[in-house]
Amino acid sequence: MSEQATAQNTKVSETTLARDIRVIRRFDTVKRFATNKFAVVGFAFLALMVLIAIFAPVVATHSPTDQSLLTRLQEPSSDHWFGTDQLGRDVFSRVVYGARYSLFIGAGAALVGLVAGLILGMTSGFFGGWIDMVSMRIIDILLSFPGVLLAILIVSVLGPGVVNLIIAISIGFTSPVARLVRSAVLSLKNQDFVLAAISIGAGNTRIMTRHLLPNITSLLIIYGTLYFAVALLAAAGLSFLGLGAQSPTPEWGAMIGSGREYLRDASNATLFPGLAIFFTVLSLNFIGDALRDALDPRMKSSGQPMR
Repeated sequence: MSEQATAQNTKVSETTLARDIRVIRRFDTVKRFATNKFAVVGFAFLALMVLIAIFAPVVATHSPTDQSLLTRLQEPSSDHWFGTDQLGRDVFSRVVYGARYSLFIGAGAALVGLVAGLILGMTSGFFGGWIDMVSMRIIDILLSFPGVLLAILIVSVLGPGVVNLIIAISIGFTSPVARLVRSAVLSLKNQDFVLAAISIGAGNTRIMTRHLLPNITSLLIIYGTLYFAVALLAAAGLSFLGLGAQSPTPEWGAMIGSGREYLRDASNATLFPGLAIFFTVLSLNFIGDALRDALDPRMKSSGQPMR
C-alpha cells in the first residue's frame, strides 16, 4: 500500500510540475510579446477595429447605404466626419461598417485555409504512401498558379460575393499551409515521444491530436496571423476589381474601387478606406512578427531580446 501511495503521489507531483511549467512558458510568451512596443500598438489597434466592427450601429453616425445626391462628394465636416462619396453616402459610416465585412472575410479565409491545410498536411505527412503522393501532386498543381490569378479564376467560376470570396482566397492558402504542416509532421513523427505513444497502442487520431498538433500550434498561430493580413489585402484587391463584395456592401476594397473615378473631386472617398486597410494590415504584421519571436523556442533558450 505504501509503495502504491508513493507512486500515486509521484504521479500527482509530476502532473502538477508539468502544469506549472506550461503556465510559466505561457507567461514567458506573453511577457516577450508585451515587450514589443510595435506589437502592443498593433494589438491595440486591431482590438479597436474589432470593437468598431461589433458595435458598428452605435459608432456609425449615419446609415452606410442611405443616399443623398444633394450632399454628394462633400469634404469632411462636422456632419460627415469623412465626407461623402459619389452617391452622397457617409464615408465614415461606410468605413465603420466596412470593418465588419473586411475583417470577417480576412479572418474567415485565413481560418478556412489553415484548417484545410492542417488536415491535408497532417494526414499526408503522418500516413505517407499513396495518400502523401496524391495530396502533394494536388498541392503542386495549385501552387503552379499565382495566388491572385487562382483566386480570380475561382471567383469567376463561382461568381462574386462575400462567401465565394472567402472560398477563393482560402483555397490559395491551403497549399502552402499543407506543405508547411507536412514538413513539420515528417520531422516530428519519428521523435521518441511519438514512437512511445505508438508502442503503447495509441491510435492514429490520438497521436495526431494529442502529440503532433500541440507541437505545431505555435507555427499555425504565427502563419494564421500573417495570412489574415494577406487575406484582407487579397479581398480588398478582388473587391476593387468587382469580383468580391458588391455594391452597396460597404467593404473597404469595394469602396476604393467605386470611388477611384472621383479622386480629383473627392479623394476622401478612397483615402479613408485605404488608410483603414493600411493600418489594419500593418498591425497584423506587427502582431505576426512579435508572435514569431515570442513563440520561437530558439529565442527562448538563447535569451535574445525581442526586436
